[in-house]
Amino acid sequence: MAINPATVTLRNGSVVPAIAFGSGTKWYATKQDAKEAADGDGPVVSREVVDSIKRALHAGIRHLDTAEMYDTEDEIGVAIHEFLAESGLERSDLYVTSKIFTGATDVRGTLTRALARLQLDYLDQYLLHTPFIEDIPDNTKTLGEIWAEIEAVHRKGLVRDIGVSNFGIPHLEVLREDATIFPLVNQIEFHPLLQQRELAEYAKEHGVTLASYAPLTPLTVPADKVDAAVLLRWNLQKGRVVVSTTGNADRLAAFVNVQEFELTENEVQAIDEAVATASFRKFWDDKTFD
Repeated sequence: MAINPATVTLRNGSVVPAIAFGSGTKWYATKQDAKEAADGDGPVVSREVVDSIKRALHAGIRHLDTAEMYDTEDEIGVAIHEFLAESGLERSDLYVTSKIFTGATDVRGTLTRALARLQLDYLDQYLLHTPFIEDIPDNTKTLGEIWAEIEAVHRKGLVRDIGVSNFGIPHLEVLREDATIFPLVNQIEFHPLLQQRELAEYAKEHGVTLASYAPLTPLTVPADKVDAAVLLRWNLQKGRVVVSTTGNADRLAAFVNVQEFELTENEVQAIDEAVATASFRKFWDDKTFD
């Protein structure tokens, strides 16, 4: 039976597949292992990462998430090229998100190199990976100046939807001062143990779609007994784009099939309230978001 893909519509009308296959974390480590094992100084493409992405695409995933710092743009590019040839689908059937950080000192140049690695003419979504630009070596640009350059590549048609990641309300307020296009998306860590309700209300007020990464974090907490599919479905019913990954075929099937059932309002509310005061941050826990 064909899956009816869940989607989220951005405020500019773009329709985004709500389930995204991530190529960071586990796959970053796999790529680094491949580079260490390689002979010579040329580009390295991890076949294991390519095959994992292709499995996701053949399973029905249509949204791929990568980033400059994940070092997996080459693998995404090979996987897309091979999958389109095998499936007969078109580039327009896929939605590809990438993120920029250390390369934000030269947004246009970094994006050009990313597109070459991805073997694409444009990105569907481009995000500024974090607001913590003080960590970028030799950076002299402000957050607003970097955002203006992201707006510029959007106007050139190289990027269709633009946004940010890991931004708190103060960071978004900085952009709101001068932005011509306020971010369409803010990809954040979001799960029942980190519900970020104030940020969610702000995003709703300003038309910013939230995307959730690390949605399965509660599974790493021994006392938490919530099922993975329930965690993913809870995120979807919050109206989020959900970014997750797996190398396990059975878990991949469950990841796709989460689009085929719904939690009741009472079940969603029970998860909301069970850990309403929790604030467990798995990533960027040394940074200030408020």
